[in-house]
Amino acid sequence: MNILCYGDSNTYGYNPADGMRYPADVRWTGVLRKLAPEHTIIEEGCNGRTAAFTPEDEPWKDGRGYLKACLNSHKPLDLVILMLGSNDLKSRFRASPEEISEGIRWILQTTGDFLQEKQGFRPRALLIAPAWIGEGITSSPFADSFAADAVLRSQRLAGLYRQTAEDLTKAGVLQCDFMDAAEVIRASALDSLHLMPEAHEALAKAILEHLYKMEGKNSCRYCNACAPCPSGLDIGRINRLYDLARAGNAEQKLEAEHEYRALEHGADECTGCGRCNFTCPYQVEQAARMGEICRWFG
Repeated sequence: MNILCYGDSNTYGYNPADGMRYPADVRWTGVLRKLAPEHTIIEEGCNGRTAAFTPEDEPWKDGRGYLKACLNSHKPLDLVILMLGSNDLKSRFRASPEEISEGIRWILQTTGDFLQEKQGFRPRALLIAPAWIGEGITSSPFADSFAADAVLRSQRLAGLYRQTAEDLTKAGVLQCDFMDAAEVIRASALDSLHLMPEAHEALAKAILEHLYKMEGKNSCRYCNACAPCPSGLDIGRINRLYDLARAGNAEQKLEAEHEYRALEHGADECTGCGRCNFTCPYQVEQAARMGEICRWFG
């Protein structure tokens, strides 16, 4: 899958120890890339990015204004991971959690509608409520930006975000799942806002686990851990073409069909020996899936 990670400084990888950026393999996006090499992880994190308000001195940090250009640059996108809202809690915006949630709703609504137009299908989304702002925020290096009430307001975002995800899914805007980062990580004691390396790793692992639940047990990751197939099938490639033929736009579907027809060994050559089922680390029932693929392509 092509996965866009759209967020603020905790997606960018801001290091609270020195104000610089963590190396790629420390940031949660980089850890996720390492844990799931079968996916393309696209990093789009920006320090200070907001979800519902425009910073007057730096309007380009408004996550709404940059959204369409970002989506169009990276399409086709299968999944958009959205983690924003912390910067909207700054005192200057005087924002309620409800107002922030409405900004999140706008971003996801626009994502679904815009990509339906530009790539021919709506991506899935994973909406993540950010980690709570720490109790020490008023004595942190960011004390000038956040008041004490930002702590409690940050804790109210998860419930509103969860409802937003449910509403958008029911409305058919896009299939939107929800995850609460506060259940697995905490902001660092250094600044009560940003994440330490261990939190980045824990967040990446929690996101990956959530992605596997979203995909379901019988969804191939194209890792080819089941190779070699006794019948010579490239099982990962066959699955990828099948998924693209079902979910891609018209051009992608045509390309997938053409590429599948050119394979030396198709799903119809599966003997049902079950070796792939036994070796698959994700417990995908590949033998049954080959029958499904065979019926799809004919």
